[in-house]
Amino acid sequence: MHLIISAVLLIICTSVGVFAAPPSRIISLTPSTTELLFALGLEDRIVGVTNACDYPAAARKKPRIGSMVTPSIETIMSMRPDLVVASSDSVSPQLIERLNGLGIKTYVIPGYRLAEFPQALRKFGIAVGRQRQAGRMADKFEHDIAAFRQYALSKGKKRAVLYLIWPDPPMAAGAATPIHEALEVLGLRNAGICSPAYYPVCSLEDIIGRAPDAIIIGSAHADIRDQSMALMQHLQMLQAVRNGRVYYVSDRLYRLGPRFTDGLKELINILK
Repeated sequence: MHLIISAVLLIICTSVGVFAAPPSRIISLTPSTTELLFALGLEDRIVGVTNACDYPAAARKKPRIGSMVTPSIETIMSMRPDLVVASSDSVSPQLIERLNGLGIKTYVIPGYRLAEFPQALRKFGIAVGRQRQAGRMADKFEHDIAAFRQYALSKGKKRAVLYLIWPDPPMAAGAATPIHEALEVLGLRNAGICSPAYYPVCSLEDIIGRAPDAIIIGSAHADIRDQSMALMQHLQMLQAVRNGRVYYVSDRLYRLGPRFTDGLKELINILK
């Protein structure tokens, strides 16, 4: 399903063509594109973001257009954007079609797989008038990923890691997420593929049966440790819990973007 949506969005994006001039009024529909716009030095051109756009901190001060799933079309229209941007893993093709039908130019970055990201970033840089900056960012991303893969080869045996994005109920990173690819890059086995869902909910039996060597919990919320206490009590029989191999990390791996390789470094540091 994700591949079908990605293909549809790529067609929509391609049909827009090359812009005559760099856009000066940009609306971002997804957190990852907001983060990219800031990283490319385009914060002054952002006129609107969704409620989910929370990084960097300055993004929270931008005018809001509503939720990421159902943004206000009326608000978008009133902001007179010359470009609306989004990532294909977080926006529906129906929304993009509607915006295009209203004459609003859109650009959708295919954001599912690590292998696609550098070239998608380079193309996005051209579209927004930041070709050089995006090129440098893409080159660094490719270099860093290659170095991490080499590191993984030197470590040998794969360890099983359960990466939870939420502890109650236990919601894991599925096989289609950037987090899953991050684990693979580091030579780790994802112990959280409990179903084909993007973020599968794992039962206690699932987790216990998979006996992960380590449990990682993404701390996108300040109270994540408190929220995890009950789950850890239920998982006391696991060696990972008994031996203190439960780690709380940032949300850097939740989306493909400038902070992704920092998230990989974070995993290496805690799993040494």
